[in-house]
Order: sequence, then structure tokens, then C-alpha cells
Amino acid sequence: MADKCNVEIEFKDTELPEFETPDNLSSAEFLYSLASRGLKKRLNGNIPDNYSQRLKYELGVIDKMGFSDYFLIVWDVIKHAHEIGIKTGPGRGSAAGSLVSYTLGITQVDPIKYDLLFERFLNPQRVNMPDIDLDLPDDRRDEMVMYMHDKYGSDHMAQIITFGTLAAKMALRDISRTFSQTQFQLTQWSNAIPRKLNITLKEAIDESNTLQGLVDSSEENRLIFKVARRIEGIPRHYSTHAAGIVLSKKPMTDIVAVQLEDDGINLTQQTKNNVESVGLLKMDFLGLRNLTILDQAIKLISEKYQKEFVPERIPLDDEPTLELFQRGDTDGIFQFESDGIRSVLRRLKPTSFNDVVATNALYRPGPMQNIATFIARKHGQEPVTYPDASLKKILKPTYGILVYQEQVMQASSEMAGFSLADADILRRAISKKNETLMDENHKKFVDGSVAQGHDRESAEKVYQYIETFGNYGFNKSHSVAYSMIAFWLAYIKVHFPEIFFNCLMNANLNNEGKISLYVQGAKDRHLKIKSVDINKSESNFTVDSSGIRFGFLSVKGMRRDLAKDIIEERQNKGEFTDAQNFLKRIDIRFVKDDYIDPLILSGAFDSFNRNRHELMLDFKDLIESIQLAGSNLSLFDVLDPKKHEVDDYSLTEKLNQEKEYLGIYVSGHPVEKYREKLLNTNTVKISNLANVKNQDVNVLGLIKRPRVIRTKKGQRMCFATVEDETGSISVTIFPKLFQKLENTELEGKIFLIVGRSSDGRRGDIEFIADRFNDPKQYTVQLPDEKLYLKIMKTFDNEDNLSKLYETIESSPGKIPVILYREKDKRAVILKSNRWIDFSDEVRMKLESLLGEKNVFLKKHN
Repeated sequence: MADKCNVEIEFKDTELPEFETPDNLSSAEFLYSLASRGLKKRLNGNIPDNYSQRLKYELGVIDKMGFSDYFLIVWDVIKHAHEIGIKTGPGRGSAAGSLVSYTLGITQVDPIKYDLLFERFLNPQRVNMPDIDLDLPDDRRDEMVMYMHDKYGSDHMAQIITFGTLAAKMALRDISRTFSQTQFQLTQWSNAIPRKLNITLKEAIDESNTLQGLVDSSEENRLIFKVARRIEGIPRHYSTHAAGIVLSKKPMTDIVAVQLEDDGINLTQQTKNNVESVGLLKMDFLGLRNLTILDQAIKLISEKYQKEFVPERIPLDDEPTLELFQRGDTDGIFQFESDGIRSVLRRLKPTSFNDVVATNALYRPGPMQNIATFIARKHGQEPVTYPDASLKKILKPTYGILVYQEQVMQASSEMAGFSLADADILRRAISKKNETLMDENHKKFVDGSVAQGHDRESAEKVYQYIETFGNYGFNKSHSVAYSMIAFWLAYIKVHFPEIFFNCLMNANLNNEGKISLYVQGAKDRHLKIKSVDINKSESNFTVDSSGIRFGFLSVKGMRRDLAKDIIEERQNKGEFTDAQNFLKRIDIRFVKDDYIDPLILSGAFDSFNRNRHELMLDFKDLIESIQLAGSNLSLFDVLDPKKHEVDDYSLTEKLNQEKEYLGIYVSGHPVEKYREKLLNTNTVKISNLANVKNQDVNVLGLIKRPRVIRTKKGQRMCFATVEDETGSISVTIFPKLFQKLENTELEGKIFLIVGRSSDGRRGDIEFIADRFNDPKQYTVQLPDEKLYLKIMKTFDNEDNLSKLYETIESSPGKIPVILYREKDKRAVILKSNRWIDFSDEVRMKLESLLGEKNVFLKKHN
């Protein structure tokens, strides 16, 4: 039987499926027609010569290399996505350097405007398959995969298999389990492996004395370790590749083995590394969460203003958006969320979209070494120099620094007369460190430069510069495209903050830390955050004129079917009127304390009764009566329990309950109450500690989970978590300070902590405490008299505010001054050095500045 079995796997270049074109046109003719119409539409019929020449050149290369069908296949995918309302990304990778891609709507980046190179994407001298990856909202990717399946059929379309392999820890646990070892022993094996990414068993036993001791402790353990090493790295299970699909020209089963999955789509039995080698066309459909946020925001903005919102029309020189980047206020902004890149933005202070693009490209391993020089040159703190005067035009936008791979290609073309195709081969040789190709191109570059009229010394200098920094260059096409998504999101954050934060929080529903951070970001913009409401909430976060409201699915333990049942019942029969009405109308299977208690303690029934303690007791009695009565309504009436009258939970209890079930303190963090009363004391919020490392700062925070340990010298010290309205952080209290605090109750108490933040061992931020102070000593009881000043929008500018402060400071006194700025809809109390003696003369001055109705002295009894 074995002798009769024979299979030969044919390795070959990708064979493209033939795209079905109208009117018997060839693929090249149809592509030409689409691209020409697309260019006309993009440029409103005014087509400069350089655009038409570039399009003609690109189409010629595509046709000559036999890739017309490929572009049509990708165009068709994008067209369908747009037809069914799916927002695609502006581009990804080097595809954004193609004018044909731009005219077909595959990308949204004009390559000529941004000086992007087609040869970086498709080099006529290097016959490689072009690679256009598609970014899609992560909640709609499956629709596009199904479209490809329906269009090309099971015979010509499949998804790609991927294998999960047995890593060191899993191999040990699996073999240990096979030997019938206990759960405790399995845990011992796991804990003995050092926490290091992709560590092997060989590395683990070399580095871990614990593992060595465990292996040597018994003959059985030695055998387990020996077998585990034999199986380490072999496939343990299979799954579907997160992005890739394949198309075939011939029937798929003539080329590769497949298996049918539950969703009806075949799965190749070859991995992504092999499918292209056997002639299949691989395409990546990548689900991006940030595109989901963008997609939802576009719909909400369009719906709110009854006008289509098109991000492609956003002005990329919008000043308020650039100011957001300058502040590093980029939480929730694609590619710009990390503390590191936000620090770069604050130092760089981008004044144009090109600065944003450059920041995105520079903040990578390698190019990072140029950041300090780039910033210094931008701000005129260091002279801008060029390796050769002929490269000034190319390197001027980046202050004489090679930032992009495209600049390497342009420099080679300008200096040595390389064609852009040859220049791309040099760029590739440098990035791949191909010594043979580099030596060959080194001579070619120098000789070409001399032939162009440059002296040999300059040519050598420029080549060495390109070789040194060219390896760090980033793909400008990709940086422009992804920075465009970032700018669109930043624009929405600035101009439509309530919609931005609503969509951002919906995209991070299960991430408690992120939700807490984004809620605080919304509050900082004076947006109201409202808790769950049984008559107003939907499944997810929603936004209206009054603020952002939590949805039912934010409540821990909330079932999706219960949320759906509540919403549908409310839509069909109107709002719920009281506890009894609610319990009678929802499905009986949900009438249980386990489902109702979290809703009560989250504040969902506050519209029935703001006393949540009474609600808890009332609901418990009603649920018990309903369960006893079943469908017997008359019995239920007999059992109808009386309502309770008890004291409500304390504010601290309520806040802790909200924290437990919603992940945050919706009604306000306990720390906020103190922060509002602090006078003449600057504090840093925990979310901002990364920006003030190694500086003495004040942190106002709530202490949780203090853990006392002994040092090697036997001294007692403490680790604890300190929390404020923006997040939490680990605080270290060394023995000298802890000795003073030993008799102080820390758990659940609020302190003003003086100390310094620094990078922890695990890469996170930790805080070293120097002093613990009682915040009450920094708060002042305000006098009964207070002066309220209303600042109208028309008055609210820097010059007018300076005049106002001069007037206030000219008459110092003991009356607190509270400013209400109409622009921000926010009241702030001025520090005590700006309290006032409110004489008639001062009143007249203030009224002449602000208007009589906007100056009001209020006396409290």
C-alpha cells in the first residue's frame, strides 16, 4: 500500500485567480479604466502631468509583471466593504506609495503629495508578489472573510491553519499531568520556570536553581523533565490564523489539503509560511480595534449632526489637534498611547502633520537614537547639517536626518544616479545586512556619484552615512497612513470628545484599567459620566446631550441575554415604574438575587429609590414572594411585602460597591473630595507620574492592601497600593518611614504622600514614599462669604484674564474668589493669595470688566 502512495508537492510562484471583468475586457484594460476614472475623481478633473505620468508608469509596471488581477481582487474587496458601510484603513505598509492604489480607493494617501515611492512597494527589477494588507474594524472582519468565501467558493478560498506549540511550561505540565501528579506538583513545575518570553527548558534549567532542585528531587521528576524536553516545540493544537486567507486559481484541493470548519469555511492544512510556496495567493485581513472606534464615531457624529462626517476631509493642519499632540494628550490615540512616545511629543511639540509622521517613524528601536538630535534641530538648538549639499532637498523636512527608507532610495538616486528600482535593492541590502549585495552596491554608488560630478571622498562619506543610518530608516508610506488614523482620532477627541470617549470605552469594555483612565480623561474635559439606569441604559456605553452613560454590560456578572431582555421589554411596553413592576415584567429565570444585586449596587435602580440599602431589602423580599407565588397572582398579592425604612449605605460603602461592580467609582472617587479642598498644594495624579520620574511630588491617594515584610536585617517595611481617580500604583515604604507609621491605620485611608516615581523591575512605574501627611492639614474651611465671578465666553482670553487677576490682586483680603468659566462650564476656587477685600471700589472695577450680573457676593448662614 505504501509503495502505491505517492505525492509530489510542486513549489511555484503565486498563481493569481483570474478576476471576472465586464465586456470581455482584459484585466489590464479594466484596471486602466478604473484607475483613470479614479484619478479624475480624486483630483476633481484637474490632473497635473506628474500625476498622469506616474499613473501610466505604475500601470505599465503592474501589467508587465502580471499583477493586474491582484489589484482588481483587492479593489473588489475594498469596494464591497465601502458598499456595506465598513470603514477601511487609509493604507498599510508600502502599498500607500502606489498611485494606482490611491485611485482605486484601496488607500487614502496621495503618494505624490507625501513624496512616497512606488518602487518601495513594487520593484520592476525584483519580481516579488505585491503585498497589500487590509485594515478593517475588528468587529466586522468576519463579514469580509465570508464575502470572499461567497464570491470565490470553497474550491478557491480558504482560511489558514496555525499551530499552538508546546512551550516549556506547558510541556512540563502536560507530562506531569500524564504521570498523575497532583495540582500542587503541577504548580511547582510552573513556578520553577523563570518568567522570560519564549524561554526553552534548556535555558530554564540553566537559569533556575529551583527547577534544578525539583528535577533532581526524584527519579520520576527526572523522567518527566526528560520527556518534556522531547515534546517541547511540537504542535499541541490548531486554530485559525488571525488575519490570513488564501485564494487559488485551480481547485484548492489540487494544491493543498484542507479541512472543513464549523463556520463552513475550509482551513488549509499548511501554515502561512508554506501556502505561498505552493502557488496560493495569501491576503491579510487585519482587524483593528482603533478602526472600530473610528467607524462608530463617524456614525455617531453623522447621526448627531444629520450630515455625513468624512474623516478624509479633516484638515491635517488643524491647530487644536496639533496642540493635543504637543501636550502628549494621546490616551486612546492609535500608535501614540505609550508613555515614551507621549514624552517625545511633549519635547518635540509637533507643528505639522509631517512632524506627527516623523515622530511615529522615529519612535522605534534603532531610530530612537536620532530623537534627541531631531528635537534639538527642530527647535534651533543645534545646527541642521547635511552629509552632502545635494541631499538638502531630500533631508530638509527631517532636519538633515535619515528618518525614512524612501529617503535612502532618493539619496541614492540623487547622489549616484541610481534608478529608484536600483535604489530599492540597495535599501533592501542594507536592511537585510546582505554583505555581498552591499559591497557590490557600495562600488556602484561611489562610481555613480563620481560620474554625477561628485568627488570620491564625498561619495564615500555619503555612502557610509546611508549604510549607518539607512538600517534604521522606517517605511514612510506606512508611517503616513497610520499617522493619518491617529490624526483623525485625535481630531475627533478634540472636537467631539463625548463621542470619542463613548466609542473608546465601548472598545475596552472588559479592561477595567483602561475604562478608569478614559473615564478620568472624559471628566477632565468636563463631560458628565452617569451610572447605569434601568430605564435609560443600553447594552454598551451611550452618549447624549447630558453626558456618557454606563451600559448594562459594564456591570460585572451581567448576562447578555438579561440585558437584551430588559431593553426589549422597555422598548415594547415602556419604562419600568418600580421594583415590583420590573420583576414582574422580566423573564422569570432572571428573577434571582445574583442577577439583581449588582444592578442595585451599581445604581441602576436609583430612579426608583436613591436609598440603595432599602432597595436591596425590598428586592430580596419581592424576589422571595415571586418565587413562592409562581404564576399565582392572587397569592403574590397576599404575599406582597412591605417596604423597608432603613439608613442608606455610607458614601464610602456606596463608592466601594460601585468600584466592585463597575470597576470604577462612578459617583466620584473619595480622593476627589479632598483634592477639591486642597489649597496652595500642588498634587500629581497617578496617571501623570510617568511624566515626572525621579522628582519630588505630592500624590493624594487612598491606601489599599498594605503588605508588611521583613528585610534581611529583620526590619519591617511595607508595600501597598495607592489609588486615586486616575488609577493605581505600587508604593514602597522603607523601614525608616514605616517605623513612624506602624501604629497608623493605613488600609482605606487617604494620605498626601511625598515621594518619587521611577521605573520598576517589571517595566511599570513604582512610587517610593518619603513622607505620609494627613491631607486635612492642607485643607481650609472656607468662610461664609464667597465672591462668585462669571467669565463669559466673549471675555475669556489671555489679556482680559490678566486684567481681571490684576484687579483681584490689587485688593487682597479674606473673601474666597470662585470663577465660573462659561467656556469650560467649570467653577474653580482661586488660591488664597488671590482672595479679596471686596470694597465698593473693587466691586465697580469688577463690574466694569465682567458686567454687573456677573459679579455676586454670596453669604452662607
